[in-house]
Amino acid sequence: MASHSHGHDDDVDPGTPYDQSLEELDFLRSACAAAQRGQLSKLEGLLSRKPDSVHWDGVTGTSGYTPLHYAAREGHLTCVKLLLDRGERAEVCGCC
Repeated sequence: MASHSHGHDDDVDPGTPYDQSLEELDFLRSACAAAQRGQLSKLEGLLSRKPDSVHWDGVTGTSGYTPLHYAAREGHLTCVKLLLDRGERAEVCGCC
């Protein structure tokens, strides 16, 4: 009969190069990601549920970037207009 270790080290998932961190997953669900992709209806829904997300970077809140930066950089003008209408300031400065 084979002996089994009960130390749980053999039960650890080593992960793959395709695994995403929790920060990456949070970003993908954020207003920044919706703005970056030009997903206007998703962005509207996020802003309706969490109006303050108009000022949030989608992860830690410390990057200096907001959904407006992502929408403008990708040329999604309808998203830019929505964000400005919802209270984002055009003169917000990122960490460039």
